[in-house]
Amino acid sequence: GLLIAEYEASQKISLVQFYARRVRRLLPAAALMIAVVLVACAFVFGPRELLTAARSGQAAALYLSNVWFAGDSADYFAQSGTGSPFVHTWSLAVEEQFYLVWPLLILLSLKFGKSRGTLVAVISALSAASFAACFLLSYRDAQTAFYHSPLRAWQFGIGALVVLQVKDRFPHPIGALLGWSGLIGILFSFLFLSHESYPGWRGIFPTVSTALILIGRPPPLLSARPLQWLGGLSYSWYLWHWPALTLATAVVHPLTAGGKLIALAAALGVAATTHHLLENPIRFSAYLAARPALNIWIAAALTLLAFGAGTAARGFSRELEQDPRLAQLVAASRDDARPAPGCYTEANSADLVFCTRGAASGARHIVLFG
Repeated sequence: GLLIAEYEASQKISLVQFYARRVRRLLPAAALMIAVVLVACAFVFGPRELLTAARSGQAAALYLSNVWFAGDSADYFAQSGTGSPFVHTWSLAVEEQFYLVWPLLILLSLKFGKSRGTLVAVISALSAASFAACFLLSYRDAQTAFYHSPLRAWQFGIGALVVLQVKDRFPHPIGALLGWSGLIGILFSFLFLSHESYPGWRGIFPTVSTALILIGRPPPLLSARPLQWLGGLSYSWYLWHWPALTLATAVVHPLTAGGKLIALAAALGVAATTHHLLENPIRFSAYLAARPALNIWIAAALTLLAFGAGTAARGFSRELEQDPRLAQLVAASRDDARPAPGCYTEANSADLVFCTRGAASGARHIVLFG
């Protein structure tokens, strides 16, 4: 909406200003999170886990973590707090990749199409193609369908069509009905769609439900002060919640439901601090807003800082491997990961190997470790 209004007022779009706003909004908090989490991982993780965290942290710093995790065949829903502390940044990477294409798409469509109608047609066609590709690929290569930007474009497209097609909210009672229908649809998705539903066509339920809230009248429940407060902290909490769960699981295993709530509460406290001391001061800085080119240089510096933290963590992981106290752990981590004969892995439990040898009723039980 902002980009279209800018073009209709001046017949141009300032890409520098657009990316400067995105830099101030997203990069400072993300770079801080990556650096701080990698330092914490150096204290908590073993060499192999630290190396994995460092590599995925570098991918997150470059906003390519969705590509990294797709190539690494990481099942987002099977992580359970035991994988990379940066697996959640796949969605931030998709968002940033979307921002690279979106302004140019709007500019070219309005410049050569001369109307919003052309832009609606272009976005509709691209969204339909993206949804069809996501639907078909989800049965053949679920990881690609889940992580890659072109397969997620249809969800951004639905949001864009909402902005383009609906200038004013629907009147009562239609608007209220749409808003409540959207909220119920999101709750339905949360309660009844399992992780086997993603990716695939079922993703249309939460996506369209969100669109219904935007075009209708949001239920008064969503205006409650606690929810508004959480909404204001949502980006920062998103950044810190998964690292908190991952690190807590590494320290206390298994992590109980109460432990997860404590970890999430701690993440919320860190998020509130980040939001008030770093995120908002930079985002609303009049000095930076008046100097868009400086914002781009800041983006480059923050990217190098976060990527450098990953490089340092990789170096430290190699040093840990040389520690004689960790020699057996390092050797075990390099063992052939294939189960031995008579052993198997259960679905959705790739980390656990079950072995059955001898009589189950035998008096002696043997545990094989490493």
